[in-house]
Amino acid sequence: MATLKSVFTRSHSDAGALWETLAKSALGIGILFVPLATFSWTSDYWETNKILVLLAVVSLAWVAYFVATLRRRQSPWRWHILDWFALGVGVATLLSAAFSVHHAVSWFGLNGWMAETAPAVLIGLSIYALVGQLATTARDRQMFLACLLTGLGLGVVAQMFQLSGVAIFSPALPSDRLFSLLSSSVTANAIVTAFFGAICLFFWTAAKEHWSRWAVIAGVTLAWLVLLFYGRPLGWAVFALGMFMTVWWQARQGAKASTGLIVVAVGLTALGLLAQLTKVASYSAVQPPTEYTLDQRTSASITWSTLKNRSVLGSGPETWYDNFVARRPLSFNTNPYWSIRFVKAASEWWQLLATVGTVGAALWFGTMLVGLRVSWLGLKRQPNIVDTSSFLIVGGSLIIGFFVTWSFMLMVLGWLALGLIRAGWPKSNTKNQPLGFGSVLSFSLVMLAIIAMWYPAVRAYGADILVRRAQNDIQSTKSLAHIQKTLQSALRWDRGNSDAAVLLANADATQAELSFQAGQQSAATTEVQQAVTVMRQAIAADPKNPAMYEAMNNLLNRLSTFVSDVETEARANFVTLQRLEPTNPIHDVGLGQTLLLSRTRLLSAATPSDHDKAQASKLLQQALASFDRAIQKKPDYTQAKVARTQALYLAGAYDQASTELAPLLASQSNQPPLWLEAGLILLKQNKLDKAKQAFDQAIRLDAGNPTVYSSVAQAYLDNGDKTLAKTYIDQGLAKIPGSSQLQQMLDKIK
Repeated sequence: MATLKSVFTRSHSDAGALWETLAKSALGIGILFVPLATFSWTSDYWETNKILVLLAVVSLAWVAYFVATLRRRQSPWRWHILDWFALGVGVATLLSAAFSVHHAVSWFGLNGWMAETAPAVLIGLSIYALVGQLATTARDRQMFLACLLTGLGLGVVAQMFQLSGVAIFSPALPSDRLFSLLSSSVTANAIVTAFFGAICLFFWTAAKEHWSRWAVIAGVTLAWLVLLFYGRPLGWAVFALGMFMTVWWQARQGAKASTGLIVVAVGLTALGLLAQLTKVASYSAVQPPTEYTLDQRTSASITWSTLKNRSVLGSGPETWYDNFVARRPLSFNTNPYWSIRFVKAASEWWQLLATVGTVGAALWFGTMLVGLRVSWLGLKRQPNIVDTSSFLIVGGSLIIGFFVTWSFMLMVLGWLALGLIRAGWPKSNTKNQPLGFGSVLSFSLVMLAIIAMWYPAVRAYGADILVRRAQNDIQSTKSLAHIQKTLQSALRWDRGNSDAAVLLANADATQAELSFQAGQQSAATTEVQQAVTVMRQAIAADPKNPAMYEAMNNLLNRLSTFVSDVETEARANFVTLQRLEPTNPIHDVGLGQTLLLSRTRLLSAATPSDHDKAQASKLLQQALASFDRAIQKKPDYTQAKVARTQALYLAGAYDQASTELAPLLASQSNQPPLWLEAGLILLKQNKLDKAKQAFDQAIRLDAGNPTVYSSVAQAYLDNGDKTLAKTYIDQGLAKIPGSSQLQQMLDKIK
């Protein structure tokens, strides 16, 4: 109770006491909320929610603190060297993010600067500054630490339920989907869990009552169980560091180190590591997909190459992306991702150095080192739980930053720890001085920044809610008109929401296909124009985002039946893409595939003219040239080689296609598309038994995909064998009963 009452640190005669209490309460709620929002309680991460809620909390805290200061007519603020470093980090980060070309990761895994980076920087700096000024007493600092531990504890409980296959508010995720979502953040979450367990250990000496000892044991055990599920060495390392600091703290206090505590702690760590090495833990053997992370050497080479272009303030993702495409390891070729995942590097410091440059990286290093120095001086003077916890978080984060990508929660924990360190420095809490012009100006600038960010943040949040609702509606098979209406509302909220634009354009395309099948040509034409217009507006709103041009080309490929001369606009888009990302081979592959679709459309007539045949032959040669350019840019690019093999198949060069496909099959025999392509080639070579073996292998590898069955059936149908075609469709319907795609194929065969 004493800790909770610490929010009332002023007498009732103090004019600003009530407002300061409100500021502390709001900030405490925000600190409590971060772990709750970040850990997985359901099957969905609250990415936008936590940004918006934290922005609301710090806004309320700033307003209350500002009113309290005005009512007292005194300013408690005293500039400290740590403040200047923290402010420098914020300015450098915003400059780097503001000049980034893509709406990709700019800092700490956050998206484009107005979407998330700027609010996140404001949130981090606000937590640091407000904690530094509001936690003026030991009880205040204990209250904020208690809020953090409560949030972490509840978050770890939620994670324990999720990892054990039992959800609290929604059905638990299956293990395969769970780790596909969490793979990039498993290590970061394990480290946060280890922080929770280690800080619980710090209370062992202070816990006097019997129940408090049991609470500490429960917290440590819970953290250990979650670490056991995660099975990440860095998590165990942070856990062990907490044990070491616990023993050190006991020694500093003059207390005899608890032998039992040391034995239990070391035993827990050893048992957890043993369970990981022997793969006894349920999930410890599951590793994140290799294409999600980069090795240290690749990260370093990308960074140094990027720094040659803009070494001072950093490049943002602009040149980092191009260098990634040129230098990414072979593991990225089998299933390439071109969104934010490419910067999920093995070392966050490499990414930090490449995106914010030497100035931003030096300021962030300096901030953490100065914080450690101030914290260490406080620990030498009078060790306490708050300083020890802050030292562990900042020091642990500084070390693990070399090995793992930071998460949003780690970033907020770092700012909170720095704020607690700042508040605990006695020279920072001198007597208040009359409120001056500088203090009023500083508060005014903070208020203006908050107001300027609120409008786009609320609109972005509203649009995101509507997009998620539309995605749920798609899964629940609600009417297409309802989905279109929801997505249109999302775009009215935020014209820059690319997800809403892409989903709406594809929904319009689906409506066009339905109208065309119903014989409503005029309606289909109108809906096609609507779909294309939506994507053109999305490109105009974000002309430097390559994903928009790629989405537009995918839409054009889908609508090639309705839109004449698709390749003209597609070529224009690819010219822009190659200007934005000249070293990215995926654009050459995309252009080639678009040209092949145009060729198919030209030859789809019952009796194509000689001009159409000549034009189709020309498009085929241009597609082959495009695939060759991609292979020249990235010689080990599997997707380009597969696309080239498909083009050779269409050209009738079956022997050459078979020769080029053979090494791909030898090195990647677990890829169903390769076996499908091999079966098609063998079928044309009249090697029927081998073709059937290849098709059967493709089905074994991807038995739950209706496209595989329909592709095999179509191949036999084109070869004049309706019996085998129907056999494979029947096999698919037995495996996937009720599949509309397979049923349509069956009707076509009949």
